[in-house]
Amino acid sequence: MILYFSATGNTRFVAHRLAASLGDEALDLLDRIKRDDCAPIHSDRPFVICAPTYVCEMPRFLSDHLRKTPLVGNSKVYFVFTSGGYSGISGILANHLMRRKGLRYMGCADLTMPRNYIANDHYPELDTPEIERRIRTAIEAVDGIADAIRRGERLKSRHVWLAEVLITLPFNPVWVRVRQGVGDFHATDKCVGCGKSWMANPPGAGRAARTACRAYRIVRCRPSSTGRLHRKRKDICLKSIGTRPGKMTTGSPARLNLCYNTL
Repeated sequence: MILYFSATGNTRFVAHRLAASLGDEALDLLDRIKRDDCAPIHSDRPFVICAPTYVCEMPRFLSDHLRKTPLVGNSKVYFVFTSGGYSGISGILANHLMRRKGLRYMGCADLTMPRNYIANDHYPELDTPEIERRIRTAIEAVDGIADAIRRGERLKSRHVWLAEVLITLPFNPVWVRVRQGVGDFHATDKCVGCGKSWMANPPGAGRAARTACRAYRIVRCRPSSTGRLHRKRKDICLKSIGTRPGKMTTGSPARLNLCYNTL
């Protein structure tokens, strides 16, 4: 059985491609995670867990859910990680998690996918040829992964150095809390999608400059579940994001779906 979580579609694409190649079922874990449904999952065939990489690790809410959810039937578990180019220590942590659950870790594979989280300003945009190249490479890799799983072989991945572990373990929770958090996504009639704010304040102009248009990005503090105020959480207007140069032509979900369906 293929178990997966996907926020932007990259991992979903890989999971369903893998399920089709193996003739197996693909189960989206998102609804179970939202409902905190930790009922056992049974499979007579090896489990394959497909996950994105968030700051060099598998998302912690996903690993927490897997830790609490019994995987019964077949004891073999494979992992397939998607990332923008570096999966960090995801494999090491997955191995540790499976050992604690008494399951047999069968290795992991790393796939470099297009960067399609359009609300993230930290990474450069990819042009269409690079997006298509990454998808083609991923398709070939998925077919090879499926062959290895059918033969019962372990998946091979790169060596993870101790320094990577020592740096990532304390760094990940800090980065996620301080730099990665965003508020709710929304669309408002205050923004007509003209793109003027983004054109006047392109990438590199600084985060403060791009808050000039309040319809583009509204910065405010809101209380957390613990009653403490978060530092400058952001509500992001989807209309304005769609007008950023290059976003809708190379990095948007619509453009990526076109690439997925035609390659």
